Amino acid sequence: MLPGRRTKSSSRRKQRKSYFTATTQDRLKRMSSHLSDELKATYGFRAFPISTKDIVRVHAGPYKGKEGQVLEVKPKEYRITVEGCIEASEGEEETKNALIHPSCVTIVKFCMDNGRDEKLEKRKLAREETLKRVAAVAN
Repeated sequence: MLPGRRTKSSSRRKQRKSYFTATTQDRLKRMSSHLSDELKATYGFRAFPISTKDIVRVHAGPYKGKEGQVLEVKPKEYRITVEGCIEASEGEEETKNALIHPSCVTIVKFCMDNGRDEKLEKRKLAREETLKRVAAVAN
């Protein structure tokens, strides 16, 4: 996908190509997770790109109900690792963190490093502005 361009096609072939050939920046944007109800009420939007050190709750899959910190974000694989979600294979003593898709987790608390608080506020203001514009058109 070219920078600054949105995929307009509904073609499965083109969507798949876009998914597999996406740049790291585009992949990180696609790796968004839903926000908890409290965060939704605070910020006014539903989903946000996931980052390391965010606190998340797993709501699907074998680790459902576990809560922990995001240890690693792997854009190449479209997966994250969460503290406390350990994949143990039989016969081996070595354990490793399980790879979880970002759609299977809910963000409970943000990590405010690297100017993330500014990004959240910018997105919140943009959302409020959009809602005002829609309300003005409706009246």
